[in-house]
Amino acid sequence: MIALFNHEEVGSVSTTGAESSLIPTVMSRLSPTSESLARTIARSFLISSDMGHGIHPNYTSKYQQNHRPELNGGIVLKTNAKQRYTTDAVGSFFIKQLVAKRNGSVQEFEVRNDMTCGSTVGPLLSKLGVRTVDVGLAQLSMHSIRETGGSHDARAGMDLFLSFFQGFAELDRELSLQ
Repeated sequence: MIALFNHEEVGSVSTTGAESSLIPTVMSRLSPTSESLARTIARSFLISSDMGHGIHPNYTSKYQQNHRPELNGGIVLKTNAKQRYTTDAVGSFFIKQLVAKRNGSVQEFEVRNDMTCGSTVGPLLSKLGVRTVDVGLAQLSMHSIRETGGSHDARAGMDLFLSFFQGFAELDRELSLQ
C-alpha cells in the first residue's frame, strides 16, 4: 500500500492527513480478522519519506561533524534520540541494504542534542506497531520560499523505492530466518 497525505505542514491532523484514521481503517478493512490484521502489521514496513536538512554552507556549525548531508549525496537516513524520527537499527539496516542493491549512497543525519528538531509522519504512523524508518533527500532552506535540492537526488529516491518494491519481501524473509 502507498499512502500520500495532505496537510503535513500543518500537523497532519485533517481528515486526509497522516494522523487521520485512514491507514488504520484501510488496514482493518483489508484484514478480515483481528489475527490477519496483526499479521499484516507485523509484516509491514513503512518508509516515511520527506525531505532532509542538507548542510548549509552558511550554517555548518549547526551540524554534527558526521551528520552533514550534501545535496546530490543520496538518501538521507534520519534519526533522533527523542524519536522525532522513527529510524532504528532494523530500519537502518533495511534502507542501507535496499540502497546498496542499486549502488546508491546513504547519508546519516541526526540533529544536535542541543537543538530542536522537526518531525515527520513516521512517529504518527508507527503507533500502529508497523516497523518504520524516516528517510529523505537533502535540501537547503527547508520551509523557505526557495527550497533547493539536488537534481541527482530525485533518481536516488526513485531507486530506493524501486529496490523496496522489488526486493523488500526477500530481504525481510532473509532477516527473519537468521
